[in-house]
Amino acid sequence: MQVHRDCSVLTTVVQHGVEGLEVQMEDGSLVAVTPETDTVAGKMLTVATNGRVPACVHRVRTPSNRERLSVLFVSMPKDGISVRPLDELVDGDYPLQYNPCNFSEYVDFRFAGDGRKLSDPLKAFCGSRPAQYVSDADEQ
Repeated sequence: MQVHRDCSVLTTVVQHGVEGLEVQMEDGSLVAVTPETDTVAGKMLTVATNGRVPACVHRVRTPSNRERLSVLFVSMPKDGISVRPLDELVDGDYPLQYNPCNFSEYVDFRFAGDGRKLSDPLKAFCGSRPAQYVSDADEQ
């Protein structure tokens, strides 16, 4: 599986002792996560925390010949609800990073719309500041 960020608020992965979850570090390297229950921050948590908790870039693979089983518990906003930064996380030191974001509209934009071509679809969809967005194809 390619490296990615989950769209959810939070994803908890319950594994059965077979390695496979890897988290990307700031330098781009991938580090294996011990096969226990792990939590991965998703894109909606980034919005709610005004960018203070970035979504975790990760991938799942099976590096051995063993079968790998995992169960995901995913937290997503209720249908029709918008996620917005918590008021107490927006101030003079941390200006507003994201406007309110409707989860289902973001998912449509990210996977079926123009967001598929962007390196940062969340910022393009609900970022509070104008920015240059480069498609993934342009970066290569």
